[in-house]
Amino acid sequence: LGDETGAKLFDDDDDDDDDEEDAENDNAHNTTTNGGAAAASSQAQQHSHSQRERVARVSEAATVEAIASAAGLRKVGFIFAHPPREKGFVFSGSEAIRAATQQLEAAGGVEKTPFVTVKVTVNAENESQFEAYQVSLQCMAMVAEGALGATDDDLASCAVHPTFTAVVEGKAAQTVDTNFFLCNVPVTQRASTVFKHAAFPKEHRIIPQTRDDLKRRIQGGGNQNLTDVLADFSLVLFLANFPQIFDHDSFLPALAHAITSNTPLDDGYRLILFSFAGIDF
Repeated sequence: LGDETGAKLFDDDDDDDDDEEDAENDNAHNTTTNGGAAAASSQAQQHSHSQRERVARVSEAATVEAIASAAGLRKVGFIFAHPPREKGFVFSGSEAIRAATQQLEAAGGVEKTPFVTVKVTVNAENESQFEAYQVSLQCMAMVAEGALGATDDDLASCAVHPTFTAVVEGKAAQTVDTNFFLCNVPVTQRASTVFKHAAFPKEHRIIPQTRDDLKRRIQGGGNQNLTDVLADFSLVLFLANFPQIFDHDSFLPALAHAITSNTPLDDGYRLILFSFAGIDF
């Protein structure tokens, strides 16, 4: 796990009312959206990868947004990964500020929001460990006012801007431990109603995705119809990386409609898809 990899979460748009009801205030028991389809987009941070790859991944982020929008999904969270840390070190200052910034964007200001930040690491047994958090409304307000910044002196704290005064446990403080801002969110399992499968090889692996992977996935679908086979986010993202063949303005919306409505894909698009995969139509 490296701390340069991020991912976005997307949820079904028709859960708006539930999301608003589930978002609690800034106590230690915030709850948010009850799950939803998770769509991951690997994005480079400022300290990672070459400039060329950074530009490519920014472009891919826009593609992910386009797919999610076409499928009626909206961003409800952010995932980041980090190596194991010492006990009690949950968020760094920069991570807390980033979480607050994304919550502010999702809420359109200092308001309650179902937006969550999920961090992934490995525990002592070398097992994946997922934890979800929100930052408090107070943290959001301080970030919105420019009162908080990262500090190299204590990675688990936020520095307070000299023009602001922070009171921690009754005393003025120049830094604030990020744990004061964090609200735990329960992590639950929920099957996606849109992208039902995750069988297609994942992007950004040592062995790249190929057209042969697409051919094997389509031919190996068994009793599944083509629409069901295509209901795989990594597969759709792979197709979207060839915009000269699978146009984002026509093919992606048509594919998203077929997936979300569980209806057959138009024969013209099927012909293009099968030709691309090397399958006789």
